[in-house]
Amino acid sequence: MSGHEEIVLTIEQLRREFEDLGVRGLRAAGVQRVAKLALIREEFQRIGAEHLAEQIGDLIAAIQNDDRAAAAALLRAQTSLRLFERVLTLEVAAAKLLALVGEDQTRERVSPRLEPGRGETGPCEESGHG
Repeated sequence: MSGHEEIVLTIEQLRREFEDLGVRGLRAAGVQRVAKLALIREEFQRIGAEHLAEQIGDLIAAIQNDDRAAAAALLRAQTSLRLFERVLTLEVAAAKLLALVGEDQTRERVSPRLEPGRGETGPCEESGHG
C-alpha cells in the first residue's frame, strides 16, 4: 500500500468519526471516541498535516471540556479535512501528470517527430502567413 493510499484510509476513518459525532452528538462522545480522534490526530501530525491535526486537537479539547463551541470546532475540523483532501488530490494528480509527461518526453527522444521545414509544412506556411 502506497503512502497516498494510507492517507486516504486515514481520511476516510476521520470522515466516519466526524459523521458519527454529528449524528450521535458531541456530548455523547465517550473516552474511546476521543482516544480514536487523538490517534488520528497523531497520524496527521506524522504526515505533516499540521493544520488539520490542530483542528482535530481543538475539537478534542472542546469535547473533553464540554465546551459549547464544540459544534463549531467540529465544523472547522470537517472543513480542514475537506481542504486537505482536495490538496492531496491535486498533488496526486500533478504527480501522475508529471509521470505521463516524462513518458511522453522519453517517447519523443526515441522517435522524433518531423519538424516544419523538414519534409512537412507548418501551420504558418499552410495559411499563407509564414
